[in-house]
Amino acid sequence: MANFKNLRYCEVLHEGKYYDVMIGVTDLDEVNNVLQEWALAKFGVNIDLPTALTKNLDIKEVVTSKNIDEYVYVQGAVSSYMDMPKYAGISGGEPILPKILVNSKYVVPALSVFLYSLPEFSGVFGEYSIEATELTLIDDEINYIGVDYTLGEPVVNVYANDTFFNYSSIIPICKILSMDTELNVTPYGMLGDGLSERLFVKSKDFKIDGNFDFSSNALNVEVGAFDVVNGASIIETPAIETDTVDNDMWLYYINGTGVDWEKSENPEINNTQFQGLTGLETLASGKFVINYIYKVIDDTNKLLFNVLSGSFDSLALAKESANLKTLPDNIVNGAVLVGRIIVEKDSVLPLAQEIQNVIFV
Repeated sequence: MANFKNLRYCEVLHEGKYYDVMIGVTDLDEVNNVLQEWALAKFGVNIDLPTALTKNLDIKEVVTSKNIDEYVYVQGAVSSYMDMPKYAGISGGEPILPKILVNSKYVVPALSVFLYSLPEFSGVFGEYSIEATELTLIDDEINYIGVDYTLGEPVVNVYANDTFFNYSSIIPICKILSMDTELNVTPYGMLGDGLSERLFVKSKDFKIDGNFDFSSNALNVEVGAFDVVNGASIIETPAIETDTVDNDMWLYYINGTGVDWEKSENPEINNTQFQGLTGLETLASGKFVINYIYKVIDDTNKLLFNVLSGSFDSLALAKESANLKTLPDNIVNGAVLVGRIIVEKDSVLPLAQEIQNVIFV
């Protein structure tokens, strides 16, 4: 006996655009699976179903509809359904970003970009070539490097934060944390002309790909190598052992008024202090503190940041506590949490808790 399919018309909303899809299923439970296969082939990513499915009709309902123009292409109405829009971003391969300054300047290499001449994906869309550009970086801060078309032609600039990027006429290239004579460079992975990596704009989160080792050796920290997915970029971060030369760790803490972050270099976890409301305070005997360990995203440099919790009365309370919410910008925008180390006052036998934010690709 022939296996007849139910022909259905589906309207799918993705990235603000509607797509009409004809599918064949044996029962309605297959609809989402078939549409996900279509989305992966079309966009390279899963779509949010069933939310993205705005219409799911039997073909008979479409054929007998009094308003057939709503469901099919007719002369003068093709624009009502658009193909995948073109996105601004780096064109071709990503540029090789240097890790050194030249005469106190950072030189962004020549590159090609896709850009709109106006925000909100409007105006003229085109591919442009930009010559190498010298920039002045700010030390101890994250420098946001991007391309701006709003002055009439594409130019490379430094921005104070990523809110300047509209991903239309202003696109990001990379973040650079200039600290302790080293440049920690993280590409945005923002490729253009319709590639699915544009979805990174929505998350803006580093994603750890795979498993890694995290442990403490007495008061020193050991973090294994792992990859970080950032848009279309994969950054291979090296292993770090803080008791090794050039494997650095800095402690960030709030001091004075309780609003300004300060830092000091220390290769060991802190087992004598905790973060108070207005500064570091001495940990009492029998109390516990958590050292939150963050790894700076860079494919060469070996740099960790440490932030302390408050004081806990017991190991159990420390283990059950929620992660920190208030962090310095250099950590929020340039590092990933790799683990927590809980230690009792003056103890050299801490407990390491590995924290993985893993995706599978």
